[in-house]
Amino acid sequence: SQNLNWTALASSADGNRLLATTSGGQVYLSVDAGVTWTSTVQPALGAWSCAASSADGSRLAIACGETSPGHISTSSDSGATWLQQTSSTNAMWTGIASSANGSKLVAVANGGYIFTSAQGNTTTGNTGYLFGAQQSAIEVDYAGNGIFIPLSHEGTIRAY
Repeated sequence: SQNLNWTALASSADGNRLLATTSGGQVYLSVDAGVTWTSTVQPALGAWSCAASSADGSRLAIACGETSPGHISTSSDSGATWLQQTSSTNAMWTGIASSANGSKLVAVANGGYIFTSAQGNTTTGNTGYLFGAQQSAIEVDYAGNGIFIPLSHEGTIRAY
């Protein structure tokens, strides 16, 4: 890899998908356990200080701690696109962690503050959707009146 000022590294559970950040704002991804690295589409520039990954490596989060105001950016497509989280407070982030499915984040800021974030669940109606990787499956029961109840699933299923 290049001679850069590396600041953070996050890994999928199997170690194949890696995310690395630099103090200069670059973000790099590897899908082969670090053999090769590619730079991602640039999220909002920041001196990234910490990174987190879901277990499958599809949901990523990076946080900025060396500039003020600090930024948190997330990706739900393995780093192809990034979204700056405008609802995050302007803190000097020193750490970020993700739940296994990537739906919950916890971030710590300089000064002792801990912040949590959780993806909302779908609601009754036709505006939400489910997403799953190839070979994922979900079994639902129609309860009536437009409401489905999940019974079982295989793979990672996310509600939006």
